Amino acid sequence: MPLIEERYDQHKIDSLKRYLQREVEKGRARDYEIIVDGFKVVSRTNDVSEFDDYEQEIRDTTRSLSILIYDGDKTNRNTKYSFSLNQDNIIPAQPQNSLGSLADIDQMIQQKMDDKDKDFQITTLTAKLAETEEKLEEAEEYQEQLKAELEHIKANRFQMKDVNLLEVGAELLKFTINKSAKKSPFAAQISGILGALSEMDQQPALPPKTESEPECEVTVEEQPNSQPELSPMQLHILNSIQRMEKILTPEQLPIMNQVIIKLLENPAQLIPVAELLNVKIENGNGKI
Repeated sequence: MPLIEERYDQHKIDSLKRYLQREVEKGRARDYEIIVDGFKVVSRTNDVSEFDDYEQEIRDTTRSLSILIYDGDKTNRNTKYSFSLNQDNIIPAQPQNSLGSLADIDQMIQQKMDDKDKDFQITTLTAKLAETEEKLEEAEEYQEQLKAELEHIKANRFQMKDVNLLEVGAELLKFTINKSAKKSPFAAQISGILGALSEMDQQPALPPKTESEPECEVTVEEQPNSQPELSPMQLHILNSIQRMEKILTPEQLPIMNQVIIKLLENPAQLIPVAELLNVKIENGNGKI
């Protein structure tokens, strides 16, 4: 029969009581008995409610308390837990079964479970940390790509494959006006103005005048106006073209040009378009 000798420890005694209660709850009630200084204060029983009766026999002079827990109800084999009181010089004997007390076993099992849980938590946190660091690196790389793309867009917001969209829009507008010059006198006048401006841009700049060159008087003779004077309506239309260049985006300018070309090719569609846009135009017969 195993014998476990230890110093008196109320926590361990309470652990034995809880052990007996758990066995009852599981339908495996265990017989036990309690002896104080060799006197049996609780006879062999499986009624846990009698366990605390030993406390009435504990005195200042009590030297030992023994608790026997039987292996079964039909056997005398048991494990004896002996607790010494008022004997500080007694060294606790090692348990004969090398397993320690029930409280020690419970504590050892709990410690192993805690260690295993800690290891699992550390492994999980390590994996999450590695995954987070990988996502952070990917996010930083993506941020750098977005930053580079943004800088490229800012530097080339009016360029498309090395072609200036504003220049393309201007050329399309010039092409539209030149194409319509034969059908509209006003378009012919605008075409002439654009051609004159283009020739002025292509003329080489005059070299700067040096001090050694003598100043000469230049006489400018008034030449008859080769272009007819623009009417108020023509000036208004020219102003609208300038506003269109300022307001419309480079992507919208070609679309506007195509709309104008279609209206010039199909003048009959002008009134339906005006009605669709709720445009009120005064004419000799009234408003539409």
